[in-house]
Amino acid sequence: MSPVMPGASASVQGRFVRRNPVVHQPSYLKDTADDGLDAYLWLRITVDGQTQEKVVKRVSGLGATASVSSFTWGEADAFYLRVCVGEGTANCSAWSD
Repeated sequence: MSPVMPGASASVQGRFVRRNPVVHQPSYLKDTADDGLDAYLWLRITVDGQTQEKVVKRVSGLGATASVSSFTWGEADAFYLRVCVGEGTANCSAWSD
């Protein structure tokens, strides 16, 4: 998955092992703009028909990059990622699957 938004980008590689998403390297979130806004990586998980979302990584500053090594949720039926610039969800990419 490689969601991109002006000001942020991410690349997350992985696969499912049974029902657990496993992240492979290199996977990262990067702040790509000198705009004073942090870059966020959001995760959406669907488990038994219920959907939950949360921020899994944040970086700040032009060129700042953080490795994405795992997700704290366990089993899932599906997961999606998106990047957002600034707090909240007003300035985000589409969900990538």
